[in-house]
Amino acid sequence: MDYDVIIIGGGITGLTAAYYLTQAGSKVLVIEKENQSGGLLSGYQFPHYQIEKYYHHILAADQILVDLFKQLGLDKQLRWLPASVGYYLNNQVYPLDTPWDVLRFPALSLKDKFQIKLLMDKAKQPADLKHWDQVTAKEWVIKEAGINVYQNFFLPLLKGKYGELHSHISAAWLRERIRIRSNRSFWKGEKLGYPVNGFAPFVEGLVRKINEQGGEIRLNQAVTGMTVSHNTINGVQTDNESIPAKQVVITTNPQVLIPWVGDKLPDHYKAQLASIQYQHTVCLLIGMKQKLLSVYWLNISDSKLPFSLLVEHTNFYQAPCQGEHILYAALYVQDVHEPVYGMDEEEITKLFIGALEEKFGLKKSDILWTRLSKSTGTSPVYSTGFLENQLSYKTPLKGLYLSGMSLSYPERSINDSIKQGKELANIIQRKD
Repeated sequence: MDYDVIIIGGGITGLTAAYYLTQAGSKVLVIEKENQSGGLLSGYQFPHYQIEKYYHHILAADQILVDLFKQLGLDKQLRWLPASVGYYLNNQVYPLDTPWDVLRFPALSLKDKFQIKLLMDKAKQPADLKHWDQVTAKEWVIKEAGINVYQNFFLPLLKGKYGELHSHISAAWLRERIRIRSNRSFWKGEKLGYPVNGFAPFVEGLVRKINEQGGEIRLNQAVTGMTVSHNTINGVQTDNESIPAKQVVITTNPQVLIPWVGDKLPDHYKAQLASIQYQHTVCLLIGMKQKLLSVYWLNISDSKLPFSLLVEHTNFYQAPCQGEHILYAALYVQDVHEPVYGMDEEEITKLFIGALEEKFGLKKSDILWTRLSKSTGTSPVYSTGFLENQLSYKTPLKGLYLSGMSLSYPERSINDSIKQGKELANIIQRKD
């Protein structure tokens, strides 16, 4: 069969693009190398529920995502609940949800806390992205709030997120991060959204609609190359076959273009592709008999711990976890050759569990099960100058398009993934 569009990658961006393209009558094939659709929203299946491999929630500003839930008839499944946030410092968890919590935080003076409030207010104001792309987060925080605020509050967070690259991260990213996480009431903290039965029905709903509208999704199949003639994409190659298509979309890491069609790309474009830095994620999911943390989201300010973030999902939303307590322990790495990333599942599990036992009082007898996920390229590294080299939907090859997190800036999100998928579908339909 000749397809109008082949989409490489069955994550949310690819599924959204396929949904809108098939809705418009295009013959679409989605090719996904894993055994599940959904990408980072895919999950583990247990007898009575499914839980995502990586922690997710919905922000108040995620209107495009909420609209797609409505289109799929799933909007009544959304619940909006307070989500508590904490900071782990000197072997203690400090909640940071209310003004009183902030006042009790010991690492900052009263003046520092006032400066943070002013900085956060400024982050919510309209800003020139080009300007803040050239300024580091470090420079901005120190200028607006002082060196103490940077060293004792933001620096540990930046190190936990971006490791040794923390000093290169743009102020544009940090400002956006603060802005989108500002749905806080004065007394109860931030409200976040989560579907009643997790994100699995959302992914399944997209897949079902694509199939009903004449699309096709192939799992457990990897693309190994592309066919090109006269600077125009003709289709893709897998281990088993060559599949013709009028247009091809890559929603995965676009750097695959270098080995696939590098000889057909101009040097400046290959340099642009190669310039993108990605970080990778190690995430251990733990089912427990007892609650471990007092908060939902815990930022870690301790470089000796093997993880940089703890998320106790059931401190935010308990159903449908059948009374179990669900904890994510996550580590971001900037190089797949870093020691922890190279460990096997047993080694990582032992390392993470040991730290949770020693520092947080986790009892082995309370552990019901564990699952480990490792993913490469889970997010770009948003260094200064990212905007200058940011890719666009169109490529130098006719009929070849890009989408996905490499195009997201100043921050990635499910909402942005859906926005991109919808915009790309419109571009392809118009044959721009």
